[in-house]
Amino acid sequence: MDLLDTVEDYHSRAASILPSNAYEYISGAAGRSQTLQLNRTSYDRIRIRPRELVNVERRQLSSTLLGMNFDMPVGISPTALHRLAHADGELATARAAEKMRIPYVLSMFVSTSIEQVAQAAPAGIKWMQLYLYKDRRISEAVVRRAEQAGFKAVVLTIDNPVNEDKIIESGDLNFAADFNASTTWTDVEWLISITTLPIIVKGVMTKEDALRAVKIGVNAIIVSNHGGRQLDSVSATIEVLPDIVAAVQGKVPIIIDGGVTKGTDIFKALAMGANMVFIGRAPLWGLTVNGQAGVEEILRLLQRELDNTMALAGCRTVEEITKDQVLHEAQYCLTSLVTFGQK
Repeated sequence: MDLLDTVEDYHSRAASILPSNAYEYISGAAGRSQTLQLNRTSYDRIRIRPRELVNVERRQLSSTLLGMNFDMPVGISPTALHRLAHADGELATARAAEKMRIPYVLSMFVSTSIEQVAQAAPAGIKWMQLYLYKDRRISEAVVRRAEQAGFKAVVLTIDNPVNEDKIIESGDLNFAADFNASTTWTDVEWLISITTLPIIVKGVMTKEDALRAVKIGVNAIIVSNHGGRQLDSVSATIEVLPDIVAAVQGKVPIIIDGGVTKGTDIFKALAMGANMVFIGRAPLWGLTVNGQAGVEEILRLLQRELDNTMALAGCRTVEEITKDQVLHEAQYCLTSLVTFGQK
């Protein structure tokens, strides 16, 4: 059997294992998949500017966010129905995140319960995804269960007033959501008022929404386009990240997800101002291939790649990864043209 050395290797292996409907659901995207592709290819247009002759013998990948300490600046985004990938489902994913000491966001559309996940990974740092329903009592009940189960934050997904995601129908795995197309920022203010848990809004893609979120008192922002699963033709998350970072000015932490498959991607996102990077599909490929151990393998792979990138770029800590260590390819082209024109 071939060695699995990259996230894409796990993706390919998972594609050969999963039933076609499960694979299509996990890998699917909206429209013609333009945004899905942009999420990936936009990272390839960013160049790393390494600094040499820096003593990088000792490196530290640890990260802190909202007063929580993690072994690396990586977390697992909310993704639905992990039992499509493996019989242990979300329990395996939560245990892997606990072992690797990173945050795991449990989707509302789970194939096991909030309480079972809490019992499976009691020492893990778990955050709860939330949608705001027309009947607020449903959303509040989820928050209360998460509080009781020891979850540490609520991640409010705001980018799907109507659901364009593909619904899988296979045996017991039927779900549909009563998404609330009338949700506004007033509803987010209501959510903030009913819990002491940090509120993180996921789905921010503009500086205007980022500033609105900060103004009403959210605790963190996730720059996300739902993995390209909702509105096609929106920008890649890494494309809009600098604009949002500049607008927020450090008032709240900024997390990014979408298209991350390599340690160099993580480095680039951190250099462009993200405080943390989340991954969604990659853990599911690992889960498919080898259960909990497969998720851990994916996380260790990215950890090794990030560590190696930091060493070669001249960074000893996450805090030393700064914006002057990356440059978009367009800037190189512009510089070359200007220089050539001066000759």
